[in-house]
Amino acid sequence: MSKSIEQTKPKKRKRIFWHDAFAWGYKAEFAEEADKLEFIEEYELSKQALKMDVLVIKKPPDVIIHKNIGRIFREYNITEYKSPTDNLNIWDYQKVLSYAYLYSSSKKIAPSKITLTFVLTVRPRDLLKYFKAENLQITEVESGITYVTGGVFPIQILESKKLSAETNLYLQHLRSNWTTEDFAKVIQKFEEIQQFDLKNIYLSRTWAANEEVTKGEGSDMLSAEDIMMELVDENEAFRERILQKIDTKNLGNAMQKRAAKDKAFREQMLKSFGGEDPETRAKENALKWLKKGFSIPDIANLLDTTIEWVETLAKTQQPDGT
Repeated sequence: MSKSIEQTKPKKRKRIFWHDAFAWGYKAEFAEEADKLEFIEEYELSKQALKMDVLVIKKPPDVIIHKNIGRIFREYNITEYKSPTDNLNIWDYQKVLSYAYLYSSSKKIAPSKITLTFVLTVRPRDLLKYFKAENLQITEVESGITYVTGGVFPIQILESKKLSAETNLYLQHLRSNWTTEDFAKVIQKFEEIQQFDLKNIYLSRTWAANEEVTKGEGSDMLSAEDIMMELVDENEAFRERILQKIDTKNLGNAMQKRAAKDKAFREQMLKSFGGEDPETRAKENALKWLKKGFSIPDIANLLDTTIEWVETLAKTQQPDGT
């Protein structure tokens, strides 16, 4: 009986610290207009540790922001982020409203220069009912973007899951239900902006929240390793960036595991480095990987050859030939 209970016991969910990923993704959404905005994370309002999640300041104050989630911005823009499973209730709203009043009074900033933005996943139905009861005007300007006007501060509510993945990829993917297609989109985006780095706070948080996809759990799923290896194989520029940013031993292990279980990938990978003759191709591959810092055992495994053969080849590349 105890064994049966143990088997059906639900797996404990890993805690994901979403706010850091949000702060990075929020700034990344405005990458094309980064010179117009200053982002201040966890802005302290007082010595009692009252902190805004993100304060966005326009530079200069009258500059026009074209990004869809920034069109409402005035000079000072207070942003509150709620994690994917968190609700935004009336008391959360009142808290942020108090932030705005305190910021206005302490910095002597007119309320007309301040806006409030709430970024969330769960639609705040009760809060929207409260706004209606207060005779505030609610307007959905586009999918996932709702304006609330008629109060002291203009308000913007961003429902991340409803945002366009093409226009707001970073915010739209702040969730834990990725598909393999979602994962591929994120990787492709980071490849395009040439900022692919596994230490990136956004990637580390979102990948941890989507382990079933990023680790390829399930027979019909591609893993992070699989998709990365396809990009490494198909795109030389991406391969060069990956080799600079990822530990070569880890990349070698990943390629080795993929090649071991996928004959077609192994043959394609070897062919992509050039050379039609198998022996010549093997030497060319080995020499390139040696220059990149791959270990001799890893190269031997990737080429399905002996360590001695790779060692002999490596010696020929030393200045004295020994």
